[in-house]
Amino acid sequence: MRQHAGPDTPRRPVPSNPGPGDVPPQNPSPEEPNPADPKPYPTRPVPDQPEIEYPPWGRRGSGALRGASLLVAVLALPACGEPQLGGTTTSINAEERGTIQKASAPVMTAELATQAAGDAVVESGGPGLASAVIPAIFGFNFQGSVNRPVDLGVTGAGGIPRYPGAAGHLSVLAGGVVAGGGGSGSVNYLVTVTATSDLTFTDSESGDVATVASGARWTCTLRIDWTFVDVNNWSVTAQSSAAVGPLSVQAVHLSETIAAELSGSRQKTARYEKFSGLFVRSGSVTADWEAAWTDGGGNHLVTFRVSGPDAITITADGAVHGPFSRAELQVLLRLRWE
Repeated sequence: MRQHAGPDTPRRPVPSNPGPGDVPPQNPSPEEPNPADPKPYPTRPVPDQPEIEYPPWGRRGSGALRGASLLVAVLALPACGEPQLGGTTTSINAEERGTIQKASAPVMTAELATQAAGDAVVESGGPGLASAVIPAIFGFNFQGSVNRPVDLGVTGAGGIPRYPGAAGHLSVLAGGVVAGGGGSGSVNYLVTVTATSDLTFTDSESGDVATVASGARWTCTLRIDWTFVDVNNWSVTAQSSAAVGPLSVQAVHLSETIAAELSGSRQKTARYEKFSGLFVRSGSVTADWEAAWTDGGGNHLVTFRVSGPDAITITADGAVHGPFSRAELQVLLRLRWE
């Protein structure tokens, strides 16, 4: 058996010019390179350095790289007035923005008045359902005939306007047949909405003002289903469908006054539920609104297609923009959409 050299075992020196009988050691120590191994590339000695502990956000210099990446991302954003927010979207210039603003205020006048009329019928049999933070319901009392006056300027909890920007008064008449009773039931209403004063909407973002004259009238259908177990367990579902117009609307944009014709349809489902004492209010809305007018720039047609509370597509004189969320309308187009 071959004996390996230990730390105290003398080693046979390797001749500088080995002959045929001279064999290099088979197990050189780490301090003595093996002549049979290929020679490594020369390296410069590196002095001992203390270990550096880097902060959680990375090595020094990564901030510069991150800053450069942020700059590239910012430069990649579209310029103001040219939102590219997905869907079918084109650039919006100042003229198009003004055209859309002229149409928006008339639409919101009818939108909020229709919403207020539906809320009035719902609250005729369940007070506080649409307006209270947490309605106190001790039973439902929906009737086959409803006659309710509505003030669009009414405030809710904390003095917050229920229909921001709207003003005026409505008469809401609803008739239907009630099926069921206190524990559960349903009713289908035909609702007639009449403006008993001028109805106005003031857009707090654009400053535009729209007015629907007293006497304007439109209709909607409203189905209400309810169940009541006790004060902590009950539910109401209200499904409405409105056909509005054509209505004559006067709109003021900056120093310009236009006369527009407004028409549209609106569908909404609202749910009011309380389970084990926990109250939840939810719902969905879809709508198609159209405003047409003539001004110094010619004939204009603007449509708003609402496929959800934050999915609004606008077509202005053939150019399609959106869909937008309500926040995006406020920032990009200076519109208040309630």
